[in-house]
Amino acid sequence: MRRAVKIDIDGSYYYRLGHLYAKVGDRPAAAEALHESGRLRRSAEAASQFQKTP
Repeated sequence: MRRAVKIDIDGSYYYRLGHLYAKVGDRPAAAEALHESGRLRRSAEAASQFQKTP
């Protein structure tokens, strides 16, 4: 999963990783992954506003 987050463009992999960390009790790692998930999600949403429609 850690390798997959390198190609995460919308935050979904970081979101899953954050929940896995939380499940095993690693709260700092979970918080970091979920923070990154939110950052990527906001970035992807902002980018989608600038895409041209056919």
